[in-house]
Amino acid sequence: MARPYLGGSSAGIKAVSADVTLQPADSGKKIVVDASAEANFTITLPATASSKGLEYDIVLGVASNAASEVLVTSDTNIVGGVILNGTGAVTAITSGATRGFGDASDAGSRMHIVCDGSQWIILNANSDVAFVTSFS
Repeated sequence: MARPYLGGSSAGIKAVSADVTLQPADSGKKIVVDASAEANFTITLPATASSKGLEYDIVLGVASNAASEVLVTSDTNIVGGVILNGTGAVTAITSGATRGFGDASDAGSRMHIVCDGSQWIILNANSDVAFVTSFS
């Protein structure tokens, strides 16, 4: 069953393997990332002020390359939640406009993010390696 949002239905999957700006119509979709190539890329979230209620579940569909990082960026802070890494360590998320998957992250690493109209909030995130805030 499709998940409704203003303007239509948005259930499904969006495959990503290069720089992309997510659209409101992508809200509710699984954003499945292929970062297996040796290249960094950026997933840009829609403008915060017009995105209240939008949410994305960003998942690595395959393990990322040892020389590949995927950043999720916003025009405002990305805040909230906790990050669980492969060692079982839990880390509180600090504010910043960028969060991302580090080099050689395992398939299944994920970030669930929602917008309240003033900021993007990470509801949960997990990965076997530390999340990054910029390309290394």
